[in-house]
Amino acid sequence: MGNAKGTQGRNLAANAPKEYPMVSIHDSLADVAKRVAMAEDRIAQQREHIQDLIKEGYDTAEAESLLELMLSALEQMRDVETMLKSFRRRPDPSQLHTTITAPRTSPHKR
Repeated sequence: MGNAKGTQGRNLAANAPKEYPMVSIHDSLADVAKRVAMAEDRIAQQREHIQDLIKEGYDTAEAESLLELMLSALEQMRDVETMLKSFRRRPDPSQLHTTITAPRTSPHKR
């Protein structure tokens, strides 16, 4: 954490995106992958901001708290992505064709 100089107008939590992209199992896998990539980019930027705050002698407690929230959201997005991938591996029931046939009777009776 940084020193006690304070954030003095550099409150990164206040500058955080107002809408973090929500991910649900109703989204397509491509949409979720795109949102995961966006979250990873934002996390990288947040880490850079924290390093800048440290270099300038500012307190990083709030910025690090925001980073933890961002990491938690990313983990949840990845969980949804994993679920979607597992759903995609299952065969579509409409594509399964099961034919039930009656046992054949022999033309030769005993």
